Amino acid sequence: MSTFFFQVMRSSLPDLFDAQPDLLFQLVTMLNPSVLVENGVPVYSVLQEPGNFVITFPRSYHAGFNFGLNCAEAVNFAPADWLPHGGFGADLYQQYHKAAVLSHEELLCVVAKSDLDSKVSPYLKRELLRVYTKERMWRERLWRKGIIKSTPMGPRKCPEYVGTEEDPTCIICRQYLYLSAVACRCRPAAFVCLE
Repeated sequence: MSTFFFQVMRSSLPDLFDAQPDLLFQLVTMLNPSVLVENGVPVYSVLQEPGNFVITFPRSYHAGFNFGLNCAEAVNFAPADWLPHGGFGADLYQQYHKAAVLSHEELLCVVAKSDLDSKVSPYLKRELLRVYTKERMWRERLWRKGIIKSTPMGPRKCPEYVGTEEDPTCIICRQYLYLSAVACRCRPAAFVCLE
């Protein structure tokens, strides 16, 4: 969601945000669109009829109403230029300790192993470099604090699927741990992310 939109929402509903900082992830709060418009947030409306598709772009807050019976389906897809937005979303989910839908790192690795269209490569390269830099920074911090013993992550039973239930998650931030994790002998089944 855009920073400006978030600021308007937060200033309009301060008590709700104080009580629940991840309010906009909960899908339960709406603000009158006129308040958004008055504060310079662009607002658009569309009437979706049978057979129509509505596409929302990354970081776009959206809402819908059904005027009667409804049978709907949502499909998520991502063109190459979405990858940095996906990384931003993954970082935001981690910050708010919101369970991840899938592992962004794993998605990047799966895409990197596939037959790439030349238009995908620059976006993938930049996002892989961002993830690599972040991973290296956190590993170096842990090494400096004395956490130096490492073992490879265990193999997956279903490596062809992204974000399966077998993947470990951090017990604090609830994100999938695809590249690395920290474990302790005192609780061998519990893992945390490097952060």
